[in-house]
Amino acid sequence: MPTFPDTAGPRVYALLLDAPNLAIDDALIEVLPQLDADERLWAVETLLARGQERGMLALVAAFSGLDEVLQEQIITRSDRLFTGARLAVTDKSAEVRLSAIKFIQRVDDPRLSYLLAEALRIACPKTRAAAAAGLQLMARRFIERRTTLALNSEAGADLLRDGNNLAQALERAIDCWDLHFRFEVLTAAMYLSDLLEDVLLTKASSARSRFRRAILEVLANPQDPGLAGFALRALQSRELRVAVAKQIGSCTHMEFLKGLMAESWLLSDPRIGHEMARIRQWAWLTADPDALLSLTDSEAVGAIRLIAASGMTPNAKVAVYQRMLVSGPDLVKPVVFDRLCSLETEQATSLLRALTQRKGTQLANMAERELRGRTAWQQNHSAAIPHAEAQQQQHPFEVYLNSFDQLSEQDQLARGQALQRNCDNLTQLIQAKLLLADVAGRGQLLKIVRLLGLAGAMSENLFKLAGDPEPLNRSQAVALMAELDGPTARRVVRRALYDPDARVQSNAVEALDRLGIADDNRIVVEKLSSPNHRVRATAAAVLLKHEAHEAAETVLDMLDAESQAHRISALWVVERMNLGSLIKKIEEMAHDDPEERVRRRADRVFKTILRLDNHMLTGAGRSR
Repeated sequence: MPTFPDTAGPRVYALLLDAPNLAIDDALIEVLPQLDADERLWAVETLLARGQERGMLALVAAFSGLDEVLQEQIITRSDRLFTGARLAVTDKSAEVRLSAIKFIQRVDDPRLSYLLAEALRIACPKTRAAAAAGLQLMARRFIERRTTLALNSEAGADLLRDGNNLAQALERAIDCWDLHFRFEVLTAAMYLSDLLEDVLLTKASSARSRFRRAILEVLANPQDPGLAGFALRALQSRELRVAVAKQIGSCTHMEFLKGLMAESWLLSDPRIGHEMARIRQWAWLTADPDALLSLTDSEAVGAIRLIAASGMTPNAKVAVYQRMLVSGPDLVKPVVFDRLCSLETEQATSLLRALTQRKGTQLANMAERELRGRTAWQQNHSAAIPHAEAQQQQHPFEVYLNSFDQLSEQDQLARGQALQRNCDNLTQLIQAKLLLADVAGRGQLLKIVRLLGLAGAMSENLFKLAGDPEPLNRSQAVALMAELDGPTARRVVRRALYDPDARVQSNAVEALDRLGIADDNRIVVEKLSSPNHRVRATAAAVLLKHEAHEAAETVLDMLDAESQAHRISALWVVERMNLGSLIKKIEEMAHDDPEERVRRRADRVFKTILRLDNHMLTGAGRSR
């Protein structure tokens, strides 16, 4: 309860605290603009202390008409006005709704974002426009905070909460897209594409989708760097990939392109990296071939990744690499050189030979080693020895690395195990490579560590990679920690539960289970409330093994969820855990679910469970 100075004015407010007359709240709101600064504060405190819904609603309803000073006073007490905001957003008066939306925007608390999603369902153009703009502003502010805030357990937990709340609100807003068609909502969801990737791509895959056309319209002339992450993720979509690749390749707006460079770690995903080959030409490089030289080191590294993954001709790539190796920043040259070495054309070899002429430099030494390993030249430089013979001159580990992505999984394992038997210092070689590798290189090395069971010998490296700036690498490192033991591994895995990326969280849940979940059951139960379907499903699967009733309830809720992604993830849990008790529900989904993709998945799960159950019954019959 507020306390007031012992003067006549404040005593009046003290008397109003417990007065039963509801008109007092209206009267206090009405006189607010006429009061001096101290009395305004006493009046607001009185309204809050009275705790009447009428007063809370009136305070939020009047918010937009108050002066800046009084608005700031109210914002500092916003956590006590959530009820008023909820009532005001659905009020019959458009002016009250708009005032509530302005209040939510000013407070900028993602816990209130769901109210903006609800406002989009109200058949009022002004309300929908304001709510959509509010969601876009909150999403932009969230991304800015996430970009600048250092990742640690405490900050990560706050970011996770805010991101989950925003993602959940935006998913609701996307679900009712056909009611409002607000492009601001779509843009906001694209900002959070790391959390809403499945939601966006699933809805875009619908036949004759206006939503898909809206996505392409937003990306038609991209300038906002916040859209870059979604643009790369959209390359996975069969319906979007051709148009998006064309839009990326034709873009000349440097801010958006720098966004692509910052998000280039996504190329580690084979699906995205493969589709980059659709980009045959970069308009920004054609317009200004020296544009690369004006980038910062980190931007230049990202640009080289994009260029290397694209479908540019090898000769065009060599021309870019030459410009960077001659005039680019020294810190970027090793990355460029690594990309050059992946090309085996005559022009690439000629550039390597030219680099050897810079005697005494690091690049010259590297070029000489690469040339010795790849090609022997006759006096006229026209006859190259067979590639297999060139590989014999390379270290077996280098040969394995260079060919790894082209091998089948069976050959990856077989050749890796042969290398383990014949190479005493394999772990040290991998550790040395990790120090110099780029994003894709670190991802490849982590795959090798997993494949060959080397996690135990590389615990310190994995602890560091759990803080890697690229989520795909963090997620792999966290997954590998399930093979470790000790308090440090558990601490790092617990921290990963609050990572902004859903894949990292999901792998952390599974890692905790394998490390021993007895004392971590509570924090895994919390993940059942995650807005991300992958995280919820993983937590449910883990907890079902421990017979937690909350997990069973979560699976049932997800099977009935509006979100297609949640229903499919729930089916994954049913299949993985062989939940025969739900076979009737799964059979119904296989016939009646509105989405074809869900029906196909439910049919597969139904047949799998039925086959397993029949197999168990047959086995039991034989044993008798």
